[in-house]
Amino acid sequence: MITNPPEVLQSPVIAKLKDDLSDVEARQAEIAGRLGKNHPDYQAAVAEVTNLRARIAQESSKIVESLSSNTQVNVRRENDVRLALEQQKKRVLELKHQHDEAAVLQNDVTTVQRDLDAVSQRFAQSSLESQAQQTNMVLLSTATEPFTPSAQSFYCFWWRDCS
Repeated sequence: MITNPPEVLQSPVIAKLKDDLSDVEARQAEIAGRLGKNHPDYQAAVAEVTNLRARIAQESSKIVESLSSNTQVNVRRENDVRLALEQQKKRVLELKHQHDEAAVLQNDVTTVQRDLDAVSQRFAQSSLESQAQQTNMVLLSTATEPFTPSAQSFYCFWWRDCS
């Protein structure tokens, strides 16, 4: 005996056909007992039972085919969702990598900015120092011109010849 899925057993059409089948089978058994198996009413009941069983099988097949179609659609959807999930995972990993690169670049920018600030500060200090007129020399007195040239004074002193 083939096991029917729950959807077949829960179908109102199948339930109605099974009720009709049990009624016709009961009537067939009554006719067989009262009139015999060769009676036309019994033959009509047999045909009706056969017809109802065929209709039950046909309706069950329709439900199973419908379930099969739904299963195929659901499998395709599941595969699409899995593919989308994999693509999303790849995208997240790419974004993480880009975020890490951006963090490294941001650290580089911060370091370079600190270096630039230090160089700018040193440049400003050097500019101020170069503009300052401070020296360590002080003017004590102004020089006066000697009366005689220095070489002549030397000879005069030693040789006492100042002519």
